[in-house]
Amino acid sequence: MVLPLRAILFQLMLLLVTIAIEAVIYHRKLKLSRQTSIEYSTSLNLLSTVLGWVAFFLIQTQLSPSVRIQLISRIFFNSFYGTFDTLPVLVILFTVSTFGFVYFVELKGLDLLQALLKTSRNDAEASPQSKLPVLTTRLKKALRRTDTSEVIVVLLANAWSHAVVLIFLFLRSLLQA
Repeated sequence: MVLPLRAILFQLMLLLVTIAIEAVIYHRKLKLSRQTSIEYSTSLNLLSTVLGWVAFFLIQTQLSPSVRIQLISRIFFNSFYGTFDTLPVLVILFTVSTFGFVYFVELKGLDLLQALLKTSRNDAEASPQSKLPVLTTRLKKALRRTDTSEVIVVLLANAWSHAVVLIFLFLRSLLQA
């Protein structure tokens, strides 16, 4: 078994940078306290990271062996294996789909987080029998509705954090070349 320690540490570093950038944007644009914005950013980024890795491990089993080897080699060992003709197309497709996936997960995660926190604040007043229907109703509403300002703030936060991540990836590839 090979443990890609360098990839894990790099992922952690990128996660810390992303959390910091998004927390600042949530604090300024959503008018949240610093602590709340850091908690939101941390929760949403950990959720999107875990779901992203689960999706990666599920999707890579469906790829052709040559594409799978290239993808795993690039992600875990930061190098491509041999020559690969369709590389630019796959990199662009992977980058755009990753951004879309993370954006959707964080947007819906923010709605669910707010619904759960709103429900937990009202739990002190509610009887134990009425908690479950209230929670399921709020979760269903959270999945359907998203405030327009929150959509833009999450998009802005993800755009800034992904831009910085791309700069880090570019610098990393320059330093290793």
